Amino acid sequence: MSGSAAPIAWRHLFHTIRAYFPLWAGATILFTGLGYAYTRVRVDTYSASQSLVIRNEAHGEGELLGRFASQTDLKAAQETVLELANNRNVLMAALARLDPELAELPNGPSQAYLSDAKSRVIVRPPKGSEFGATEVIYLETRESSQERAEKLCNYMRQSLTEAMREIRAERFSGVILELTHSRDLAAQYRQEANNKLQALEASVGSDLGELRSLTENFAGSGNSQRVLTDLQKESQQAELELEKLRELESLLKRGQADPDQLLVSGGELLASQPTLKRLKDGYTDAQLAASSLSSLYTESHPKMRAAESAQREILEKIGHELQASIESMEPQIRVATDRVAKLKKKQEELSNRLNELAEMRTTYSNLLSDFGHRTNLLERAEASLNEAEASRQAALSIDLISPLGPVQTGDKPVGPNDTMLLMGSITAGLLFGVGMVFLVAPGSGKDNFGRRWSDYSGSKFNATAPQAPAPTQATIQPSATVETKSQTNGSTDTASVPNHAAEAWSNLQRLAARSTQSNTGEARVERRTNPR
Repeated sequence: MSGSAAPIAWRHLFHTIRAYFPLWAGATILFTGLGYAYTRVRVDTYSASQSLVIRNEAHGEGELLGRFASQTDLKAAQETVLELANNRNVLMAALARLDPELAELPNGPSQAYLSDAKSRVIVRPPKGSEFGATEVIYLETRESSQERAEKLCNYMRQSLTEAMREIRAERFSGVILELTHSRDLAAQYRQEANNKLQALEASVGSDLGELRSLTENFAGSGNSQRVLTDLQKESQQAELELEKLRELESLLKRGQADPDQLLVSGGELLASQPTLKRLKDGYTDAQLAASSLSSLYTESHPKMRAAESAQREILEKIGHELQASIESMEPQIRVATDRVAKLKKKQEELSNRLNELAEMRTTYSNLLSDFGHRTNLLERAEASLNEAEASRQAALSIDLISPLGPVQTGDKPVGPNDTMLLMGSITAGLLFGVGMVFLVAPGSGKDNFGRRWSDYSGSKFNATAPQAPAPTQATIQPSATVETKSQTNGSTDTASVPNHAAEAWSNLQRLAARSTQSNTGEARVERRTNPR
């Protein structure tokens, strides 16, 4: 068998198109009429666009000055504008300005009208980019006339600006309420800390300065500490003086019993008793004089007796002076003892007070720290509140959306014109009609019960097949030709047009005969294949 496809039956195709001329011609005329009717009833749509620049809030942004910190923030702001453009209230505000009668409707416009209006308002990024790539966006509106499209574009921009103001004002109002609550709560906590601090300071009394000094200077070099140090030094000196007085008293008492004890004592103890010191020196001189005379004279010699008499006289005077000194030292010792006791008492009292202040220092320091922390929180809350109030005032007076130039309106309607619509309708009708013709008419690619189309359309076999025996019963065959009349030069001609039904019936008979031959063992006649 040959593997090549059968050639296209152009003659059959031509006759098929001519035979079904009313079908495809009618479809073309129908589609053309529908397209023409649509061009007559449709309303032209004009487009107007406005380029807008959106910026960030400059208040509290530091060095950004209106610029967005990241592309994500810019994209979020532009998508916010997109959502606002689809908002019902924003759209209604613009439509009410364009058509004031809409505001007078009791229930407002229908949902279908609003959906159609949403489809006529477009917020898009510049061509070839996406939201967040640039700060410029485009607001596009479509209406039945250039004037209405331009007005709607301006009204939508105004509505978007007002909506952005309201959103910012509402946002900052909520922030202000939150910050006000935080400020009041911080003030309450600060007052509680202040009350605790005042109660502790009142309990300290006059030692408040010392407590603050201890809190501020942990080295402990406050005024009371310096006083305590001075008291300790003074107490030590008083104790030394008292010890000297007691040693001197003990020496005088020993000297009264044995004058020689006085002679061997140091001069430091007798520094406070100048008379005794002179008597001691005189007695020493008398002893030296007697000693020198004893080497020259005998004890009975008048000079020796005079020297001994002088020594006895000095000893008597020393005895009287010792008694007087002992009596005079008793009040001095008593005063020194009282002074030492008073100094120790003051030292103990001051030390106890400093210990109490030291115990309070931790509590007082914590209260001071808590009070300072509460104060800082209150100051920050007030600063944030002032900043939010300033931002709300700015939101009510400053626009974040700025137009770039005037509104641009197109000179021609949006979409195809009437000529293009009419040509498209004609083309669609012609294609639909031809498609219907090939759908209902037999063609070279149509299968019928698993057989080739040539088996039913009258194509000849490649080889001569034996004729089938005549059927036993008479069958009525439809005529193989159909007479057609044509007017040519005023005469009537009879032309032979293939009748496909008759040819198909004849082919079925031949196929039946061949099938009978195959069953009796005869060789089948090979035909040229016609692959699907």
